[in-house]
Amino acid sequence: PRSTLFPYTTLFRSRRSDSPSVLYHLAVALHMLERDSEAIREVNAALNAVEDFPEKEAAVALKAVLLVSAEKTSRGS
Repeated sequence: PRSTLFPYTTLFRSRRSDSPSVLYHLAVALHMLERDSEAIREVNAALNAVEDFPEKEAAVALKAVLLVSAEKTSRGS
């Protein structure tokens, strides 16, 4: 059984976009799939984009969650 997010992550990847909004939503989907290293890369790309996007505050919060999760994982907790 595949995750219900599978079609969305496939769609985002097949239509690779520089849109920070799309990158943010991809990061959320990857985080839900427990693929945090990929999620960090995508949320960083969204936050480094020149253009502003509505989910920017949420992206900053997601990045914080991902970094805390990565720190816990590296400590073995």
